[in-house]
Amino acid sequence: MIEKSRFSLKYKISLGLILSYTIVIVSLLLINHKISKNLKETLLINEAKLIAETIIATAHTHMHSPNIAHIISSLSAVDEVSHLIIADEINEIILASNHNKLKGQSLFYEQNDIRHSLLKIDLTKRNNWLIDEKGVIYTSLFKAVSKDKKSIQKLIFIIRLNGQKVTGFLNQSTQVLILSAIIGFIFAIIFTLFLFKSKVYRPIALLVKEIKQAHLNDKPKALMYKSNDEFGYLIHAYNKLMSDLFESRHKLELQKELSEQAAKSKSDFLAVMSHEIRTPLNGVIGMSSLLNETELGEEQKQYSETIMSSGKQLLSVINDILDFSKIDAGKLVLDIQKRNLNFILSTTENMFQITAKDRGIKLICKIQPPIKHNLLLDETRIRQVLVNLISNAFKFTEQGQIEIIVKTLESSDEQCTVRFSVTDTGIGLSQRHIDKLFSQFVQADTSTTRQYGGTGLGLAICKRLVELMGGKIWIESELGQGSSFIFDLPFERSDLISINEGEIQTAPVILSGKNILLVEDMLLNQQIAKAILKGNNIDIANDGIEAVQKVKQATYQVIFMDCLMPKMDGFEATREIRKLGITTPIIALTASALQETKDQCMEAGMDGFLPKPFDKDEIQKVLAKWL
Repeated sequence: MIEKSRFSLKYKISLGLILSYTIVIVSLLLINHKISKNLKETLLINEAKLIAETIIATAHTHMHSPNIAHIISSLSAVDEVSHLIIADEINEIILASNHNKLKGQSLFYEQNDIRHSLLKIDLTKRNNWLIDEKGVIYTSLFKAVSKDKKSIQKLIFIIRLNGQKVTGFLNQSTQVLILSAIIGFIFAIIFTLFLFKSKVYRPIALLVKEIKQAHLNDKPKALMYKSNDEFGYLIHAYNKLMSDLFESRHKLELQKELSEQAAKSKSDFLAVMSHEIRTPLNGVIGMSSLLNETELGEEQKQYSETIMSSGKQLLSVINDILDFSKIDAGKLVLDIQKRNLNFILSTTENMFQITAKDRGIKLICKIQPPIKHNLLLDETRIRQVLVNLISNAFKFTEQGQIEIIVKTLESSDEQCTVRFSVTDTGIGLSQRHIDKLFSQFVQADTSTTRQYGGTGLGLAICKRLVELMGGKIWIESELGQGSSFIFDLPFERSDLISINEGEIQTAPVILSGKNILLVEDMLLNQQIAKAILKGNNIDIANDGIEAVQKVKQATYQVIFMDCLMPKMDGFEATREIRKLGITTPIIALTASALQETKDQCMEAGMDGFLPKPFDKDEIQKVLAKWL
């Protein structure tokens, strides 16, 4: 999350500049103070040295002449000179001074104002000085001819200079410097802010304003700012970026529109093809099923069963294509319910027992150990994966056995991971074929397609379904040694399975004597439905308008409604029936198996959905549910 500041960039940079210049000025003043202090000391010491050298040069030969007193008196008139003293080094008696009261006295005479400072100076050194807050005390040793001119005397010269004049001069210089710095500071701030506003803030503000107002759906306006500096390059780059972005977005929108149109065309095509193929297929499978229930000769029965088997195989191909289309479009939704996995495996195994017996192949199903809890899962999709893998195993196994093993890998109070494996003793696969086996429309070998049939979609759908359920699938195989298809699935655990739960199979309920309205425009479908619903009172409507009229005139216990019909389709007819306040169960009987069609049926007010082709058992299950 980006934190929004209360102050704009302009105020931040202005404050930063002021602080920076303030630090510079303070630093200059501190440096000036240090330099002034050092300069003051240097000037005072040099002046003291000069005076000392002047007096010592005369006193060296004429110490006791009136000239010395005259020189000392004249130098006393200088403002800086506070004390001038010449004293004997040995007894420290003052021989000459600009203060008459000190003559003949000791250097440390109590009326000598500088006596305390003299205690801090080593008077035995040739040249020495002491700096304090009042100024400088400078001392020097020299030799002079004695008064009787017969010997050489060792003397000490002492001068005290006050620093008021030098300090005043330096203070005046400092004031001039401070005033100049303040003026320069104000000028620098003004000039810098001017440069900042024109060269920094203006392009940034222009850029920010455009970004705030920019909308990707609108063609961007080029920012009018030309400069050869970095900001000029930045604005130019922004203009180009926004222009390219708009063009790219425009192209993407066109591509999106084309993709949506293509997806819609694909969906419409699948819906139409599903309807157009399922409608005659309903006649093939339905009539074959009804034909098998009549008295047929052996050869006739074989022909009829071949027709039904071929129809169901074609239906399986259509279902695979529709499933793959749903998965590919991300429209396949799992139906998670509490189910007994042991029962699902048992019923799935039973589906293949007759095939195994006819083929002479041993079919084994093991659950290690039996699962004691109901699991939250999509029964239809798990069964679909298992049926696909087991069907493949039968397809590629000529002899031997097919083994279905289910075992729990991990288990906790709330979750468990279950491994499913389908192992056969069939032809097996090489590693080269394994690597591409789960790709869509791909089989291990093109010759396999011709020999064994298939679309190459089954395993691709299995892989997508397993991944959709949060698991993974793989194959372990060697050429000529059979194959093992393995997948792991995670489940949430529910309550404990009650005794014989899910294993009690009731005999199908055969309902008769019911008033049923069949809304169907095709004669073939009417014939099949009437034959399947034989024993009930069947009333037929050829379109939606006729259906609405019939429900106004009679009472029905269930309505089977086709969706695509002339004059008024099944969706509109259902809405009109519901407007009449009629709550009779309406079951969609349609050749479209797409999820979109099912959603439309539910939105229109239908209660159930039964795709064509349908058989007698499916019809009876629907009647048992709603009647």
